[in-house]
Amino acid sequence: MENKSWFNSFEAQGWVLFDSLLPAEITTDLGQALLQATAHCAQLQSHYLGQSLPGTAHHLLGQAPVFQTFLEQAWLDSELQLLLNGPYILNSYGGVANPPAESAYVHQIHRDQRTWIPEFRLMINLLVMLDDFLPENGATWLLSGSQNQAQAPEPGDFFARAQQISAPAGSLLLFDSRLWHAAGHNQTDRVRRGLTLTWSRPFLKPQF
Repeated sequence: MENKSWFNSFEAQGWVLFDSLLPAEITTDLGQALLQATAHCAQLQSHYLGQSLPGTAHHLLGQAPVFQTFLEQAWLDSELQLLLNGPYILNSYGGVANPPAESAYVHQIHRDQRTWIPEFRLMINLLVMLDDFLPENGATWLLSGSQNQAQAPEPGDFFARAQQISAPAGSLLLFDSRLWHAAGHNQTDRVRRGLTLTWSRPFLKPQF
């Protein structure tokens, strides 16, 4: 996708999809590592929070070497520099193994940046699809253009206007962290896996 084309698309709708970008080998390795990480995080969540958060993992660096390998390959570096006007930092590094017939906070309509500043991007989400993302396995819902909307949309309005982003495993989805979104509900019998990273301007304190 040419720079002008993808950038104009991102400016208008708040997101852009890069289909089938990752090689199959690292996609597979990341998916296996994420399943191990979510199991480990569930134990920690139960111990420290008194409950597990189904299929969610936080602070993945250090949990498996492949998570660092992925970072070192600097996927979409030039795109991130353009969107954030220069140097940027990793703000958070998590993952979701969206389980069948389960609900977690990621299924709620939300955005990943609490501070809303019109016409100023502080942070960008990167969703790494480790399985095919389909409506039936809970593909992510995005409300295009809602990076310009300060207040959360009503659920009825959100699901009437939002779209589920379907793409093959290995695809990368960049979206403005002000964009209202939600994980879809998985209606299959298999988990749907994805990494959830955020990149921010350097003056923001990282979450990890």
